[in-house]
Amino acid sequence: MKKNLPQWLVKRPISHRGLHGVFNSKVVPENSLLAFEHSIEKKFPIELDVHMLRDGSVVVFHDETLDRLTSVSGRIEELSKENLKNLYLLKTEQTIPLLSQVLSLVAGRVPLLIELKGEHSTGILEKHTWELLKDYQGEFAVQSFNPYSMMWFQKHAGQVLRGLLSYDYSDSSLPIYKKLLLKNLIFAAKVLPDFLAIDKDYLEAWPVQLLHKTVGLPLIAWTVSSLKESNQASQLAQNVIFENFIPATMT
Repeated sequence: MKKNLPQWLVKRPISHRGLHGVFNSKVVPENSLLAFEHSIEKKFPIELDVHMLRDGSVVVFHDETLDRLTSVSGRIEELSKENLKNLYLLKTEQTIPLLSQVLSLVAGRVPLLIELKGEHSTGILEKHTWELLKDYQGEFAVQSFNPYSMMWFQKHAGQVLRGLLSYDYSDSSLPIYKKLLLKNLIFAAKVLPDFLAIDKDYLEAWPVQLLHKTVGLPLIAWTVSSLKESNQASQLAQNVIFENFIPATMT
């Protein structure tokens, strides 16, 4: 391994957008404060996604658009934090949280794996996110599909653990040359990631295995949705990001 990584990152299954789903007939939306509280209760690290709003606020939300999770349409990055209090997730009482609210809720009780999203110019979301994280007392790591995002952290906050996300890009609308660069992890030499977060169906790909075996980069498989998938992923990966079931600790 490149570094002696913390055990939570390579051994403790990480809840995908918190522990969300239906519990006791109650809907718990993804990336909600309630989902994060459930994950804390079970002592699982939390994976979450961040975007930046038009007023510079960093918000915890996965999609670029609001349609799937709220009753309105539009783009998340067109909102301000004042809009959030009136947007309810999956018709529950849960609203879209700010990253600052999540950090206050979690308060170091479990580690966080923070994925940076968005179509902004690289460096803007990263800077705003780092401003919130630099004094945070809990454990965390960052990751992104965008290698330039992780290169920003390498330059400006090199002490932060960073991961490069990848998959086969077969469903991507990116130009072919960009898909080839990203799926083949060409930017790893520039990013110098501490770990790779890889689609469970792409773990055997030669670029992934090359970096794992020659550089010693740990693999985190996403997103496993059953014990069977977790067991299969554990043959190649050191940890998993999971949802829809409760996994055992990786060995």
